[in-house]
Amino acid sequence: MPIKQSLFKRVLILAGILFTGSSGYAKSDEKPVPVSPTLTSEVVVTECGETKTLFKDVQRILIGEGFLIQRKYSLKGFFSTVSQKVTLSPKEADCGTNGENDYLTLKGTVTHASYDLNIRWNQITIRANITGEYSDPNKRQGTTLKCVSKGVLEACLNKTLSRHMGIRKVSQELFPAGSSFCD
Repeated sequence: MPIKQSLFKRVLILAGILFTGSSGYAKSDEKPVPVSPTLTSEVVVTECGETKTLFKDVQRILIGEGFLIQRKYSLKGFFSTVSQKVTLSPKEADCGTNGENDYLTLKGTVTHASYDLNIRWNQITIRANITGEYSDPNKRQGTTLKCVSKGVLEACLNKTLSRHMGIRKVSQELFPAGSSFCD
């Protein structure tokens, strides 16, 4: 008799966990948060020692182009730039909508972008981080926007880096047709 009760308790506990877990998941209204794309470039390495200086070369180029370095971990090959104000359109990022209007088309929207760069061997991976704020003239408080890059900012920074060093191969083409954002 004790074996049957023990088995019965286990079945009840398992059924309770399954029922609670599935009903909690079904009631969730939260949408998954999209992630900005990354762009990976392969740098032409002509000499054996050149990969060792790639980190310093990228840092020099970024500073020369007006970027401020917020964090750098040379041992891990990681850079993070300071966020800068940028004017974006719906072709470059998705910051959501206010009813029928895209936030990026509204006058009260201000966006900032920073970059994360990861350098491994002869590859540079770039990710743009975009933040936004919308100030409605009829309300006192602004709305913080969750923005996702569409890859154009990453491609523009890659284009800048490729002007200064030999970028041999890019993992994907991210410029939308007719985009002149970088020019």
